[in-house]
Amino acid sequence: MKLISLIDSSVDQWFVASRMDWLTTFMFYFTKLAEAQVVAVLALASLLYFLWKKEKSMAWALFISVLGSAGTVLIMKHLIARPRPLYGVYAESLYSFPSAHAALAISFYGLFFYFLINQARKTYRVWLYILSAISIFLIGVSRLYLGVHYLSDVLVGHAVGVVWMVIAIWIEKRLNKKNPLS
Repeated sequence: MKLISLIDSSVDQWFVASRMDWLTTFMFYFTKLAEAQVVAVLALASLLYFLWKKEKSMAWALFISVLGSAGTVLIMKHLIARPRPLYGVYAESLYSFPSAHAALAISFYGLFFYFLINQARKTYRVWLYILSAISIFLIGVSRLYLGVHYLSDVLVGHAVGVVWMVIAIWIEKRLNKKNPLS
């Protein structure tokens, strides 16, 4: 635990020392992409779209991924109750560990890009992979840069998001399988 705290503190201090006004503004707007309210609206719109297109398996997968990730993060935050870093650009209301923004970046945007990539032409897939990776990475970095999370918060948030995204993909694939008896 001491090593993790040392790394967390070092990374936090580096970001605090590296702040610039223009980059702070950029990171502030980028971090908004994974706020719970923004993800909730986008997830609801995506669910409605999937249901309209009769893609129930995608709707269920997205619902499970986002809700599972958010629920897991909330439970962990209250169980661990880790305080936020001291030099955040703004105050957050919940505990620090794990990062909900990082978890939602993967459980929503990661899964959404997964669906896009599977439906896209091969020529566009590489660009979608790159866009997905950059978006998720920058959301995590924005939390560190703004001083509202430690590195371990973001990494565990990403891990939570990956777990729920993988579960959702597994469920989506199972729901899409044709029943040989029907």
